[in-house]
Amino acid sequence: MSIDQVLRNELTPQQYAAAVDTTSEVLCLACAGSGKSRTLAYRIARLLAQNEPPEGIVAFTFTEKAAESIKRRVSQALSTAGLDPTMMGAMYIGTIHSYCQHVLGDMDATYRQYDVLDENRLKLYLISRYYQLGLQAFRPRARNNGYFDTIKQASDAWKTANDELLDFNAVTAEDRDIGDLLSRIRDGLRTDQYIDFSLMIRNVVDGIRANAASVVLQ
Repeated sequence: MSIDQVLRNELTPQQYAAAVDTTSEVLCLACAGSGKSRTLAYRIARLLAQNEPPEGIVAFTFTEKAAESIKRRVSQALSTAGLDPTMMGAMYIGTIHSYCQHVLGDMDATYRQYDVLDENRLKLYLISRYYQLGLQAFRPRARNNGYFDTIKQASDAWKTANDELLDFNAVTAEDRDIGDLLSRIRDGLRTDQYIDFSLMIRNVVDGIRANAASVVLQ
C-alpha cells in the first residue's frame, strides 16, 4: 500500500490536506481532540516515506507528556505505512527547551553541567542573589515598590530582553540601570552555572547565527 493510500485511509480530507502539503509552513487551527497530533504523525510518516532523512526532522511539543503521545502516534503511523518505527531514534520529538539544552551541550560541553531554571526557579535565584545583583537599587522602578514586585519586574525584564534578542549594551545606552542589571544577571548565572529557558533559546539562536555568519565569511 502506498503512503498516499495510507494517508487517505487514516485521515479525514482536511487532515490529509495538511499531511501532504509541501509548503514550508502549515498552520493548523483546531479544537482539542480534533486530530492535530494524528495529522502531525502522518505528516512525519509521509516525509520519511518520501526519503526525507529522519535526523532532519524535529517536532516540538509544549510538554514531555505531549511528546510521548506524539512519539506513540508517529510509531503507529510508520508501522501502518510499512516503515520501520526504529528510525524515530534519529529524529527529535520533545520540548523546545530540551532540544536547545541538547544543542547547547553539543556547541559547548560546559553547558551540560548547567542547572536549568524554569520561571519559578529563576525568581528564587533572583531572591537568593537579591543584594549580590543589586536588586535593592532596582526597587524604585517596581510598580508597587515592593520586594516581590521588584523580583517580578527584574524577571520580566530579563526574559523580555532574551525573547526579543536585545543587545544588553543597547539597553544600557537607553537605560543604564536596567542594562547593568541584565548584565549582572547574565554574569551571575554564568558564574553559578545556571541557565533559564529564555537564555537557553537565545544562546542557541546566537550560536546558529554566528555559525551561519562564519560559513558565509569562509
